[in-house]
Amino acid sequence: MIHLSPEQYAAVRPLFTPLQQNLVVESVLDGHTQGRVYADEAANPQLAMLWTLMDTVLLAGQPDERRFPALRRLLLDEMLPDARARYIPHFTLLIDRPEWAAQFPALLPDQPLVDVPRLDFHLAGRRVDWQNLLPEGMHLHPLDSAFLARTNLANIMNVVGWVRSFWPDVAAFEQRELGFAVVAGQTVASWALAVYAGARALELGVETAVSHRGQGLATIAADACLAACAARGITPHWQCDEANAASVRLAARLGFVPQRQYRAYRLPFAF
Repeated sequence: MIHLSPEQYAAVRPLFTPLQQNLVVESVLDGHTQGRVYADEAANPQLAMLWTLMDTVLLAGQPDERRFPALRRLLLDEMLPDARARYIPHFTLLIDRPEWAAQFPALLPDQPLVDVPRLDFHLAGRRVDWQNLLPEGMHLHPLDSAFLARTNLANIMNVVGWVRSFWPDVAAFEQRELGFAVVAGQTVASWALAVYAGARALELGVETAVSHRGQGLATIAADACLAACAARGITPHWQCDEANAASVRLAARLGFVPQRQYRAYRLPFAF
């Protein structure tokens, strides 16, 4: 398997077409999101893999058992130790055709892959307005470079960590100007931001500090992102595991409805 340079990505784009409903494909191939792309050959690839450097791995093309030893070495001997050293707990494998699932026992023998149903949502219409929900004494801030540099705020490094996990750097994230945080006193209580980007689309990620959960703050931060998307003519995306009840409930509160269920396959790491 060859590690491709961005100049070589054009050759693998057709292989990832069946997975393009996952915005991560466009985001990585267009250079918005950090990632690595591999293929069986550079000029005329028949098999490709995209890794976000986090937990998401996409497999595309025709499963070819002749390539499995090299693909297995790449996954288990190079990528897995790298991810585990950064405390990433698992890989979530997304596939472009069902034949991959049938070949997993040959590709990853003795590996405990878990079948994970996932949901892809579309926004049917905003149902809330963050300005009417913001508790007294709390403030909403855009996630610009000035805010991310505020070292006096508790949890700010968690927010910066989110940005740097998905984007090449803070400057690249700031160019899209889409992220908001709810601040309570000197604590970042909740935040929502674009994690993947397309030409006119953004996928959102949301987190709330444990000490501030159950107050509806994720709804406020996420709805602020939706308002910004609406003002700019950007389509917001939302995906999550079907079993992630908190994310499914939040999506519904915001006005998202499921449009597609698909299956992913989780490879947990042993620590």
